[in-house]
Amino acid sequence: MLANRDRFANIKKRYENQRAAPPKPKPKPVEKDSDTTKTTHTYTINSNDTLKSTTQIPSIPPKPSKNSMFSFSNGSMLSKIFGKSKLDLNIVPEVSKNSSTSSRSVKDEFSRTLYSFPERQTAISISTRKSNRHDSYSIHSGESSIKVMNVVILGGSVAGISAAHYIETLCNKSVKITIVEPQEKIFLKTGALAAIMDTTNAQGLLINNPKIFKHNHNTIVRAKATNVSKDHVELHNGEKLYFDSLIIASGCSYPSPASYSSYKSKAAQDMIINYFNVIVKAKVILVIGGGSSGVEVCLRISKEYPTKKIILAHHESFVLNANFSDSYRKKIHNKLIDAGITMMMNDHVKIPEYSNYGFPPKGRWIETRTGKMIFSDVQINCTGALGNTDFMKPLAKENAHILTPRDNFINVNQCMQVLGYRNIFAIGDVNSIRGEKTIDRAKSQANVVAKSIFVWTEAKLRGYSLKKFKPIQWSPDSKMSLQSLKDMEIYCKDNHIHNEYIPTYKVNLKLIEYEVSVRKVDEIKKVYKIFDEEYNIPGPM
Repeated sequence: MLANRDRFANIKKRYENQRAAPPKPKPKPVEKDSDTTKTTHTYTINSNDTLKSTTQIPSIPPKPSKNSMFSFSNGSMLSKIFGKSKLDLNIVPEVSKNSSTSSRSVKDEFSRTLYSFPERQTAISISTRKSNRHDSYSIHSGESSIKVMNVVILGGSVAGISAAHYIETLCNKSVKITIVEPQEKIFLKTGALAAIMDTTNAQGLLINNPKIFKHNHNTIVRAKATNVSKDHVELHNGEKLYFDSLIIASGCSYPSPASYSSYKSKAAQDMIINYFNVIVKAKVILVIGGGSSGVEVCLRISKEYPTKKIILAHHESFVLNANFSDSYRKKIHNKLIDAGITMMMNDHVKIPEYSNYGFPPKGRWIETRTGKMIFSDVQINCTGALGNTDFMKPLAKENAHILTPRDNFINVNQCMQVLGYRNIFAIGDVNSIRGEKTIDRAKSQANVVAKSIFVWTEAKLRGYSLKKFKPIQWSPDSKMSLQSLKDMEIYCKDNHIHNEYIPTYKVNLKLIEYEVSVRKVDEIKKVYKIFDEEYNIPGPM
């Protein structure tokens, strides 16, 4: 037995020493009827940040000649026993010589530029690895489809749908995607303040959940998440969804009329009609909060009903906030005065914080902190948003740094990872990154997370530990978002919170200066495009 073991060890050592790629064969003309080529699908990103499928036909190395068990060429039986040959260790996909550099595939970009996969483990080391309950892949051959990762997405609005689209396009059938969304239809909060001026637009603000998936194994579940742990999500019906990666895209809630509490779409239409009827009859309208929403509704109402008295209550000297430059804030402030708005500055109204005060719309007396008593026929509450994160509160009891203390937004690093959790992301309106929460921001964050999952999927397919591959970082889109991420980095250091990714910020970052606009049609059309629906709002937005 000892002699056989030594002989086997010598054979293995000899194989390891001589394992090398064979010399490159001389190029041969490709025959028209050749069956040695196969078609692979890759994807490219165009200037509009959308993914499109292209087809490439990579060159295939010639078939190796028949080898005995003891030969050391790349096709020998020993290579099957001890692992792949050096030729097979090259995981970088080949690119067609005819393909232009301007249309490099996403997979090629990641493999060649972003990540260089380390030398692969042998077949023995992989096969003896203990299985994990979350490993959703199996041994496969050739091009058979497998599910390498389970991805659960909480929220079926802009951020969630964008993430699902990007992941499915990049990863194809390697990932199983489950979207959890309780609403019958998606309500476009962007156009709510315009709709209360023209109820014919109300129906157009409700969009059906799209059939975005091209693969049947990906699904949308009509349910509400009640609890999130490090490896699964619990739903209101008791079901548990286990995940390898979780993407939280549940958005945020505003006071009415920008949001509605019911899961029935008819409730949104009834709410908008109710506000419209009261505003038409009102003599005095109180707008609480001078942020972008408060400014927008004041300008809209003053344009439609110039004879009505509109009071704007704001706690600062000028409208808007630090997301906007001082000069721009003064400009908008003066514009409101010119429009006949009564400006009540440096004063707070006494209402419960983050309440849906003002709904249902009716006449109310309200007191300010300076002792003023104001009566108005309708109150429009624009005091800010609250993160839709009730399902995170059980997890936050263990890690209080996950949620912001007042408004329940989720703290993330520059890779959109929830602090302390490598496989949980939060994108779009629900995360705590400061700055204007726009549709473009939600899409860009969804794109970054999709790329991270793609890299991990490719690594997992090859048996690597995912800890070796760091996620992709998101580029801040404004001065406020840049400062927010830097503050979060300092917070992690001061509180000894593990932050896997320490960002390196771009020096020549092109930062956006936001402006308030009452024209929402362009933003709403972007949403319709994401949901693959035809724009059908008749009135002006």
